[in-house]
Amino acid sequence: MSGSVEHQNRTSLGTLGLAGSGHLAWHWTALLSSQSASFDIHYHRSLLNTALWPAHGKADGPAGSGTQSTQSLEDLRHCEAVFLALSDRALGTFSASLSDYTGLRIHGSGGRSIEVLGTAEGQRNAVFYLPQTFTAGRRLDYSGLPVCIEASREEDAVLLEQFAFQLGLRPVRLYSAARAQLHLAAVFANNFVNLQFDLAERILAEHQLPTDLLHPLMQETLHKAWDLGPRQAQTGPARRGDLVTVRKHLKMLKNQRWKRIYRVLSDYLFEDGQAERSRSAPPHKDITEHVV
Repeated sequence: MSGSVEHQNRTSLGTLGLAGSGHLAWHWTALLSSQSASFDIHYHRSLLNTALWPAHGKADGPAGSGTQSTQSLEDLRHCEAVFLALSDRALGTFSASLSDYTGLRIHGSGGRSIEVLGTAEGQRNAVFYLPQTFTAGRRLDYSGLPVCIEASREEDAVLLEQFAFQLGLRPVRLYSAARAQLHLAAVFANNFVNLQFDLAERILAEHQLPTDLLHPLMQETLHKAWDLGPRQAQTGPARRGDLVTVRKHLKMLKNQRWKRIYRVLSDYLFEDGQAERSRSAPPHKDITEHVV
């Protein structure tokens, strides 16, 4: 295809292009679909299974109603804004391949600065970052989600804010340095927490115990952290200085990697709880001295 793109959306950004076919691309598509909108052009390097792709109404392409699929970069140049749903490693290279593109380039990475898209004079760059975990095929309720916005031009930031409101999101202005801190915190809140859930289920499975025994605990852990605050909600043997239980758990753990994780986390909790325990407790360097 070539020439101008017939505008399918009534959003503040005009005709929309999408590059990518992974988790973020799927959810950006689903987000627009939830508001009866769609991308006009969807660029992807390989053929997609359109049956698994979200769409609003009758889908002419994998990214929604009226969407035109393409494997030609030239087709993206006809869009007024292009969303780059690509890996962090690919953002800079891909943006450079659109060197003479005059529309708005938008990436959705939490950990990459706006400058990764290029710094050419007059280039219009922006960030549209949703601090959320995305898995293609898993539907989410997007209403009210915060979206972090940054743009190289104020007028584009305003357009993105309007776009966010049109999608039912809550726009927040964040520059790249602050967004990187948010992304770091998100890794602790999501990836590392999910790792703990995974290890817990693997321990249960190793001993033929039903993994759903812990599901109510997982739910209450999150609810209590929200209601009380994580520090006030923290409990457990290391926090209260119960070294007998900590030693027992370490002996039970045969997997050395899991044992190291248990030891590091317990040491942190032991130190964190020291101030709340008896002031007469002897000083320590780390919990290793007490449990080995």
